[in-house]
Amino acid sequence: MTRRLLKAFFLFLTAGILVFTAVFALADGTATETETKQEEKKEEEDEIYAVVKFTDAGRINLRLGPSANSEKLTVFEPGTKAKVLKNLGNWALIEANGYTGYMSTFYLDFYLNGKPTELPPVQIPVQYIQVPVPAAQSTTTPSYLQPAHRAGYYDRASWPVVENTTMYVCTANKGSLRLRYQPTTDSAVAGNYAYGTAVTVLNRSDSWAYVNVNGATGFMMLRHLAYTQPAPPSPPAPTPPVGTATVVHPRGSYVNLRSSRTTDTNANILARVPSGTVVDVLVWDVWYTTITYNGITGYMVSSYLVP
Repeated sequence: MTRRLLKAFFLFLTAGILVFTAVFALADGTATETETKQEEKKEEEDEIYAVVKFTDAGRINLRLGPSANSEKLTVFEPGTKAKVLKNLGNWALIEANGYTGYMSTFYLDFYLNGKPTELPPVQIPVQYIQVPVPAAQSTTTPSYLQPAHRAGYYDRASWPVVENTTMYVCTANKGSLRLRYQPTTDSAVAGNYAYGTAVTVLNRSDSWAYVNVNGATGFMMLRHLAYTQPAPPSPPAPTPPVGTATVVHPRGSYVNLRSSRTTDTNANILARVPSGTVVDVLVWDVWYTTITYNGITGYMVSSYLVP
């Protein structure tokens, strides 16, 4: 009888230990899962994210590379939220809706913890290479280091002219000028700068200038720079209207009237024309139509005009 009681007691004790262990493991797993979700949420809140802007362009292209000439992957509707993977200045590598690609930062607003913010400035990486000292000086002058930009090495110390002076973007077509990571047209683009933008030329060769513009450094083609600041591009000369058109915006807001045929910048906006306004058409065009509104002549995206 006593042996049976002891056996029953030990069986009861073992079962109690097993039940307690299972309950504790379940509680610990739930707590760990809750902590993990809280950490993931906090990490997500601490990350900068992007939202596609509402602009004249409507849906915005996501591209395979950081260039307007790159292959289009898909389009995102205005208001689409995206994760920012990398900042390239005028372009950002983003991820949204199952796609990963590049989008112009002109069409993106950036937020941190729900508040508008700016992306950190782009830092162009600098590598160093050992430059041998000429044999005639080897006994008196030690070797020294010369900066090499990104993966392509260049000896900028051998460039003939040291400027340290101000020049201005002065393209023949009065368009923007590309800032490149290396002194070659095959190099990636670090930014685009409008006609008339001031740059500090640090030194130059016969065809390229190493410049600092708004805190970013890189290379610009020397033939597109001038020592005197050019006059801002003027809108087209007045011509008699060939007809009228009605400005129509899908959301009934407004459409920008611009001084040049591009939507890549806000600097060329002359006026905001309310949807429903009748304007004089001077020259019809497939992409940008020349119109007059309240005495102001400029360009408007043709898809927003209805004859």
